Amino acid sequence: MIINVEINDFPNGKIPRTTAQQKRYNAKTGIYFDSPELAAARMIYLRKFYEARQKAGIISPMESPVVLDVFFHFKAKRKKDVGQPKLTRPDLDNMVKLIADQITKAGIIRDDSQIFDLHLVKRYDTEEFVEVKIHVFDN
Repeated sequence: MIINVEINDFPNGKIPRTTAQQKRYNAKTGIYFDSPELAAARMIYLRKFYEARQKAGIISPMESPVVLDVFFHFKAKRKKDVGQPKLTRPDLDNMVKLIADQITKAGIIRDDSQIFDLHLVKRYDTEEFVEVKIHVFDN
């Protein structure tokens, strides 16, 4: 089974630059919490993956091996940069952790440890959006 998800309805039309590691700390209470930007990014991804789960007819989280392809398309400021790699922040490895966590939370898979192959691309394009392809293998 392949589940395709395209996410392009981000606030201000921009891919969230926040990552799952960017928590805030309240020194008075000693509690870590999500920044508003991180909480918003979690909700956007969770909603899209939950919709994809429903569309795919997934009743309970699958326990099969998973290959994950994620393409981050950032809007190029110059036309000549379209299609070129984006070599600046945010870091690719940190961005994908947020996505893997939300795929799990949406109930598509039981645990993100099921992801055995990961393909990531971060490049410039004419618009900002994220493409996610979840390849779930039959056991």
